[in-house]
Amino acid sequence: MPNTLLTLVDPPITGYHARAFPLSIISGHQACWSWVLEHFIQLRCSQRFVEPQNVLDFTDPAMLDFPTPWLNVQRIDRPLLDRYIPDLQQFVIDCIQSDHYVHLYVDEYFVPHRVPFQRAHILHDLLIHGYNDELCELHIAGFDEQGFYRQTTISYQQFQQAISLEKCLPKSPNPVLLLRLNTHVDYELRVSNIVEELTHYYNGTLCATRQYGLVPYSEQVYGIDVYEALCHYIQHGAGHQLELETRPFQLLIEHKQLMLRRLDFLFARKHLDSVSEFEQTYAELAKNIVSVRNKIIKYQLTDQERLLTAAQEQLRALQTKERECVKRIIEALH
Repeated sequence: MPNTLLTLVDPPITGYHARAFPLSIISGHQACWSWVLEHFIQLRCSQRFVEPQNVLDFTDPAMLDFPTPWLNVQRIDRPLLDRYIPDLQQFVIDCIQSDHYVHLYVDEYFVPHRVPFQRAHILHDLLIHGYNDELCELHIAGFDEQGFYRQTTISYQQFQQAISLEKCLPKSPNPVLLLRLNTHVDYELRVSNIVEELTHYYNGTLCATRQYGLVPYSEQVYGIDVYEALCHYIQHGAGHQLELETRPFQLLIEHKQLMLRRLDFLFARKHLDSVSEFEQTYAELAKNIVSVRNKIIKYQLTDQERLLTAAQEQLRALQTKERECVKRIIEALH
């Protein structure tokens, strides 16, 4: 087969590759949404900002490390890969022909449509989901030079330059993952789990039965309390004490967008009698968080600290609005 292209869709969460990659594979399969919407409710936020790249995230498992019924993950041992050196490209093509998406690390100096392209040697992961022998290129997904998660291509020659097992995770015993959609799943949404997670979200606590290896730390806050932590994060950005990222706010927007889908899903299955009021609130929340994100971007361009003050005030008002809405949703589900 000279050309094979496996399906990818726009994932509902794009903050980190560990979520965007697997979700872009399974989200195109409608039946998986019962699992997706039962999860990705709880948020966590750092209060110390030691790792500015990891301020806000969902508490749900990184699907590359923890199993989900909709995705098979196979870790390839190093000795098997060594047999394909120097032609790892053929290994990738063989995997795609058997309906496996390929996750590996590359030197982005050689990857078009990436910030480091032809500028800096930086290792980063990408997902390969197709190939075209006629054009001599692979189809890949990841964050482009504008910071958007999208599908692009890389030539065979560029890929050979970008990949090196000695350079890309040399200490890893299995530096390549194969991902395959599993459609033979019978999964029934458990509303009790949604109620439990929403209750912990409302209380700002981490559910003991759904920590996925997480340990509650004093420097982390959860649920509705992430708004206040993000206000502290913004305050730390004043005077460029740290360079603020838009990623935490993009994740917060996606959290509200997922809640809108969750409400539709619960209403369609008659777990909620009415959702119009809840949906209006969450649509407004998403719209206002976009406004907060835009203020952060404008501050980065203008250094006007009044924008940071306005963003903090806006977040605190949104926290109050969402707290009231979540309480009503929990009561309605009960």
